[in-house]
Formats: sequence, structure tokens, C-alpha cells
Amino acid sequence: MRVVTAADVPPQRLDEGDASGVELREIFTEATGAPTFAMRLFEVAPGAVTLRHAHPWEHEVYILDGRGELVGEDGPRAFAAGDCCYTAPNELHQFRNTGAVPLRFLCMIPHRPSAPPAGASEGLDAPKGAGLDGTQCSLGEWRLRGGAREGARGDDTTLSRR
Repeated sequence: MRVVTAADVPPQRLDEGDASGVELREIFTEATGAPTFAMRLFEVAPGAVTLRHAHPWEHEVYILDGRGELVGEDGPRAFAAGDCCYTAPNELHQFRNTGAVPLRFLCMIPHRPSAPPAGASEGLDAPKGAGLDGTQCSLGEWRLRGGAREGARGDDTTLSRR
């Protein structure tokens, strides 16, 4: 068993592309001994957004503080503290802080893909112990394998960041 104080986990800045004012704390990961899924704490500054992206795993989100929108291909969906959000594998999404205070949410994801990457012609060819999506990289920097296009952005549903 472990008890971790989130404030003791060093934050990572995720300011890249259209994302700005975003911090990530990886609370529990495979590297810290969580064998099945990761728990991450995000903080998004007022007016800021996360990177618009998709990946071959689902995630469940619990909104701790603030208000915002989950933006997908069908437009934005408003949420506030106490709400829960689900994003399916390969679903294009972005979190936007529409409030005046920092948006804080817990995001849980599996260590392995829950679906093949969008556009993949083959299954994932990833070694055991690779990244959260079955790739050779850390959180926030993924490379889809198995035939998925690399570098797609915007309306596409695969993404690679290096």
C-alpha cells in the first residue's frame, strides 16, 4: 500500500502546440508500481487548454476544482467540479478551462491500449514495459505504432510527439 501527497509529486509542464498553462503530476504509474493503470493530476490555468489529441486508450476523469469544457468532434460539453468525464479510445478530445480559477482533474488511464490506434493496419508491436499506450516513450510524448500515421494533428485521430 502507498499513500502519496499529490503536492509532493513534481509537476511537468505540458506547454506545446495549442496547449498552454497545463501541469501534469503522475501520481501512480507503472514506474511507481501500479501494474494496470495510471492516475494523473492535471492543472489547467484559467483560459488555458490541453493539447487536442487522440490515443488508443480510454480515460476516465474526475473534476476536482473549476469548470470547463471537454471539446470533441461533436463540439464542447460543459463540466464543473464533481462531474466525471469519459473519453473512448481514439476519440479526439481537448480540455478547456472556461473558469476564473485553475481547473484541476484526476485522469486515470490504462498502461496498455484498450483499442488499436486509429488507422492502424496491424496490431501494436510494442515491447513489454513500453509507454502507457504501448509505445517507446514517456507520458506526454508518444509514438503510435502498428501502421498508425505519425504526426497527425487537428481533425485526424492519431498523434505523435517527440
